[in-house]
Amino acid sequence: MKRILLTILAAGTMLAGVAHADATEFFYRYRGMGPQVASVETPEVPETPADEYKNAFSLGASWGGGTPVTVDITLPFGIQAKGPITVDADPNAYRIPPGDLPSANGPWSSYSSHRTVEARDAGGNAMMLDLFVAVSGTGAIEVTFFDAATASDPEYFFPFSGGPLVASNVLF
Repeated sequence: MKRILLTILAAGTMLAGVAHADATEFFYRYRGMGPQVASVETPEVPETPADEYKNAFSLGASWGGGTPVTVDITLPFGIQAKGPITVDADPNAYRIPPGDLPSANGPWSSYSSHRTVEARDAGGNAMMLDLFVAVSGTGAIEVTFFDAATASDPEYFFPFSGGPLVASNVLF
């Protein structure tokens, strides 16, 4: 990343330079006698926090790319998911009947979208969670988490032998 800096100082002195990603800037000073080089440090930019593993977290859910709503999720058994986690429901998706929602965990359970989430169990061992989003009505979705290792079929998922870890309804 480079930034061009230009500052006009008193008595027509101009200070210009380029900021480099390595936190060093070289400035050229013009005052009628040719350039003079000076080196200064760039201001620190706060770091963006890395993804974290958390047991309780806020999931950002949106309807058709609109403003997200926040859903508080707490995973059981000391499981921690890597976040942040966001989902977007397609308003044109098929409305899944209540008996076929992922939380029903039946052989005919359906979903609108699926993604896998990195997680850790209570002992700190790596695991994967299956996150299903199901459009259940106009402006309504169900968000359901399962332990991916308990899926009866790696391609079709359902039913999971352990049942849902968390299921939450979201209204927009």
